[in-house]
Amino acid sequence: MATPYQPSTPGGLSVGAAFSYGWAKFSQNAGPMIIVTLLVWAAGIVVNIIGRAFDSVVLQLVFSVIAFIVSQVMTRGLVRSALTVVNGGTPEPGSVFSFDNIGPFLVGAILYGLLVGVGLVLCIIPGLILGALFGFWSFACVEQDLDGVSALKRSLELARSNFGSAFLFGLAYIGVNIVGALLCGIGLLVTIPLSYIAAAHFYRQLSGSPVAP
Repeated sequence: MATPYQPSTPGGLSVGAAFSYGWAKFSQNAGPMIIVTLLVWAAGIVVNIIGRAFDSVVLQLVFSVIAFIVSQVMTRGLVRSALTVVNGGTPEPGSVFSFDNIGPFLVGAILYGLLVGVGLVLCIIPGLILGALFGFWSFACVEQDLDGVSALKRSLELARSNFGSAFLFGLAYIGVNIVGALLCGIGLLVTIPLSYIAAAHFYRQLSGSPVAP
């Protein structure tokens, strides 16, 4: 039975604990988590290849929109899989194909992308700050069944009072996946699911919610 997360220091948060947990739980669920990640990649690649096969600008635009929707459906599947793991369950690869309540997730993804994108244009640092503040929106959206705007607000609510730790987590998240990308890209099959589990754990730290031991 899941027990509430206890911070390593009173009133504190631990980025290290999130990634240690992520590694441990990825190791226990490596097969299904790698399959989920491969499905995410494959879906995006297939849709983009189909779109590029057409000479029509309109059709290419249509497939670009389809590719975005598919990528968000798959990303939502990764988020759901990570939450399943911190709840003590085993992720089901088929869950990445679920379109239930995808509308709110798409709205959140668009708004988050705009916020961080504009921030990155403004000398990068603002983008990293906004990413840290709003970066847990997807977990709030999926777990609490929130609309996109409410999920972004929930992430802000959780992260702004713990901004230092949230910012450090964001840097660690980026760093881990850069390492994965440097390993000929294959390393991302490990670092992407690992970092999603770590993010789910850190989200639970922020919200004071239970995690499976």
